[in-house]
Amino acid sequence: MLLRRLAIALTVVVAQTAPLAMAQVTLKPKVTEGATYKTRETQKVTQTLSLNGQNLDTNSDVTITSQTDYGQRSADKSLSYKTTFVSVLADMDLYGTKVKFDSAKPDAKSDNPIADIVLDAFRKIKDTTLTFTLDGDNRLVTVDGIKEGTGISADDLKSAHRQSNDRLPAEAVKPGDSWDRTEQMELGQGQILVVKRKYEYAGTTPKFPTVKDSPQLDKITATDLTVEFKVKGEANPITVNECDLKVAESKNTFLFDREAGRFVDAQTALKIEGVLKLAVAGMALELAHLKIETRHQEVE
Repeated sequence: MLLRRLAIALTVVVAQTAPLAMAQVTLKPKVTEGATYKTRETQKVTQTLSLNGQNLDTNSDVTITSQTDYGQRSADKSLSYKTTFVSVLADMDLYGTKVKFDSAKPDAKSDNPIADIVLDAFRKIKDTTLTFTLDGDNRLVTVDGIKEGTGISADDLKSAHRQSNDRLPAEAVKPGDSWDRTEQMELGQGQILVVKRKYEYAGTTPKFPTVKDSPQLDKITATDLTVEFKVKGEANPITVNECDLKVAESKNTFLFDREAGRFVDAQTALKIEGVLKLAVAGMALELAHLKIETRHQEVE
């Protein structure tokens, strides 16, 4: 009788634990030779800086669509892929200067020198093709094809590639498992937001409607815990005099295609508050408001 009870107890334990073991998944980045897809990336920024008591507002909404084509592995295991920017749409208000750009009508002009710099950068980005080379371990080692005046940085692209891969958990996970990462958001001109995030695996979600033949996707959510502003570069004219920032709002959702080994949708929203006092070329600036929303979405 005792052995029978023990056998029944063991059966119950196995029955209870087996589903948990089966529910664990391993999420790893990988590269598919010959893969091709289109991506639409959108960034919305609202910011208010204070200069001598006067507010300087920035509102930016930029969408860039690109085509990515992967090649084949070479004898040394390296692999190259190309990304071509096929369209650019922008609607911006930079301290009262209006900037609108549509790459379908690239010859838009402005009488404002600040707007002209931005428009020229967008014109150069359109139809630019970047060539990325991965080593045998899929680390991004070179980026070629960057045009001067676009604001694109090879170092920033390498950092973004590394962070995207490192975002995934190192171990197998089940729904409810969490892990922390510290990541950098490049703001341009050497300005960086350092964000600590808590990620959580939320299980699977139905196939993504805009990705052809996509299977079920793995859903990851994240909460931003802390944020810090920094500047890089010895010759950077920006000096941080005081920084005490806090996360006011955050919402982040990532969809990972396990079969393709890449994120096919990433949505982030971060609003910060607190104190940030800067000195730029002798001018004292203070941050009053900053919200950044991004979406990286595979569309074909």
